[in-house]
Amino acid sequence: THHYPVVSIVMQYFRRPKIVDRLMKSLLNLPFPVEFIINDDSRTELKEFQGFAGMKTDLYDWHLALLNDVHEIRGYNRLSLFASSELVYMIQDDDAAPRRATWVTHAVQLLNKYHLLGALGGYRGRIDNGRKQIKELKQNNGDKFGAHPERDGSGATRHIPLQEKQIGVPFMWCYKVNLAPYVMRRSLFAEVGGFNTNFSCAGNPGIGLDFELSIRLWKLGWKVGLFDPGFKHAIGNSKQSGTHTGVQKKIRDANEGANNMMMYKMYPGFHHKRASAAVISDNKRGVRGQHLVVVKGGKG
Repeated sequence: THHYPVVSIVMQYFRRPKIVDRLMKSLLNLPFPVEFIINDDSRTELKEFQGFAGMKTDLYDWHLALLNDVHEIRGYNRLSLFASSELVYMIQDDDAAPRRATWVTHAVQLLNKYHLLGALGGYRGRIDNGRKQIKELKQNNGDKFGAHPERDGSGATRHIPLQEKQIGVPFMWCYKVNLAPYVMRRSLFAEVGGFNTNFSCAGNPGIGLDFELSIRLWKLGWKVGLFDPGFKHAIGNSKQSGTHTGVQKKIRDANEGANNMMMYKMYPGFHHKRASAAVISDNKRGVRGQHLVVVKGGKG
């Protein structure tokens, strides 16, 4: 029996053999039709993915792509447009989903309630309301919100200070949200052109692709939200390797600075002050209208 999927879960995967079993098992608790679209970009865990795809259930459809060392940005663009469901839920290959299905159902409820909600982040986000610029990164030092504040060495990240009253999930309007999770309607993702491939020079990490799409949505009249789906992030200590340490971190920081400058050139007069002021107003309006409530100890 074929079921139309409630959600298409999209993942760009690259060589994480120690955590692939934990990662995939965390995704298989959903009690409704799901489409899994995975690109094993390293072609290293094909046997493991094939084993999960062979599970005896008619709820899950599987599509395993082999895109041959494609950049993360292009990978997510291609995989998302391949989705059968209107709900595209992009995840990272080092994040484990919670046991309860609310990480999907809350996203559905938020998108159904807020028709102008263009993108929904499930990791971290920023509002560029700071008084200073981080010189080397060309980034405003405004408020940061989201998952695992205790892991932020700078101490800048805070828990989401608001909650959606009716749905009962931490939620706020946010200027820029990080991938991933990153949730969008497939039709809107296609309409606005997906992630900007100019943020993915060959051999370099695609830094800022998520922020630029967030800004673009605000500029086009959509809104961007941040919620807490309860994921456990970086379960394989991925932030201790790759482009997050040593010489590669310096290269990464240089790329981040260049891409952040590009956003100012792309959205003059909008990014960052005017847009962030509008986001702050939306949060205050939500609190006044009692759609959003301030979490104890938080500030709206």
